[in-house]
Amino acid sequence: MNDHRDNSGERDEPDVLAHARPFSGTPARYRRISIVVSIAIHGYLYLGMLFFHGYLGGAEWVFGWKPAVFALVSCVVFARQAFRWIMRLDAQYGSGAGWSLPTRSVKLPEPRQRDR
Repeated sequence: MNDHRDNSGERDEPDVLAHARPFSGTPARYRRISIVVSIAIHGYLYLGMLFFHGYLGGAEWVFGWKPAVFALVSCVVFARQAFRWIMRLDAQYGSGAGWSLPTRSVKLPEPRQRDR
């Protein structure tokens, strides 16, 4: 919350962005998120494929071992790539060569006295 007071003693409006709940971004949490999301997405897609192609379409090949292995391998690869993407997004991987932090100077406006 912006706890600055102006000259009249009244409080400023609260800063909405300051009330965001911090996210404890640890690698273990990122790994757990990527695994859970990968299992959920691939489970949803695989069961949908079984229902539409196997049950409604009558295709027998979807109940074989090859689609299940493909879905499992795809799930593992997606979880690994999602974990790496999250870690790079949080700047915990990489050298930082692609990032730049230019120096900027900004003149902020001064509060004015209001006559009442």
